[in-house]
Amino acid sequence: MKKVLKHVLIFIIYSIQIYKIKSEKTSWKDKDTGYYYDWSILKRSKDNPYMIKDAEIDDENFSLNYYFNIGESINKKCKNKTASIIEVLGYEGKNTNVCEILGTTESFNVKMIDYDNPKLGIILEYGDGDICKTSQNEELMGYPRKSRFKIFCSNNNDNNFVLNFPEGKQGSTKCIMEFTIYSSAGCPIIFSSKIKPSNILILTLILFGIYFLIGYINNKIFYKLQGKAAIPNYIFWRQFPYLVLEGLFYIKDILNYYFTKNKNK
Repeated sequence: MKKVLKHVLIFIIYSIQIYKIKSEKTSWKDKDTGYYYDWSILKRSKDNPYMIKDAEIDDENFSLNYYFNIGESINKKCKNKTASIIEVLGYEGKNTNVCEILGTTESFNVKMIDYDNPKLGIILEYGDGDICKTSQNEELMGYPRKSRFKIFCSNNNDNNFVLNFPEGKQGSTKCIMEFTIYSSAGCPIIFSSKIKPSNILILTLILFGIYFLIGYINNKIFYKLQGKAAIPNYIFWRQFPYLVLEGLFYIKDILNYYFTKNKNK
């Protein structure tokens, strides 16, 4: 029995750790407001990233394309490196080797669009891109490029992000790229501190299920019990309904005695 419990405990701890690792890049809780944001619905597979064309270079020969994912790197590489957002120069409908890294998952940050209005949405920022060499803003030159994804809270979910520059054009090299989308992923989730009775019932049933499963497997493997005999504490559970009825009758007798006594006074 101890070995079985040990393996179950290891599995539970391992599952929690895996869930934490996965959720760290698709969810965030603001400590000040207690609001929780989950953008997992925006996450795509590595082989199917988002793609946006820059309107500045969009003709039959050349194009400037942005490939990115939310919460995970993409399979496309730039300069033999993986990244979350890359900028690629295309020629005649095919990507060339000319590219720039605009952000990595390892350098990731989350904040609200407006801290005075938490329900407006959030910003996902990916840093540690290639060094920005040319820009209208000279103060940002010489630093790694960044990408910011503004997720505005909305009941309607857009299919793709848009480049958040006039006419969808980057123009001269932007050290900080901005993309926007309207999605329910930008809406805060407020958890209630009250526990619903239905949740307590579900949790109780799950715990009972785990208890019976572990006990049954333990009795069958280690004690070679079969059928009903393998059910943990089978005799007790067989008598349990009668014990409940006996308890109810006992409570009924106490209440009858109490009301009868008060009535005779």
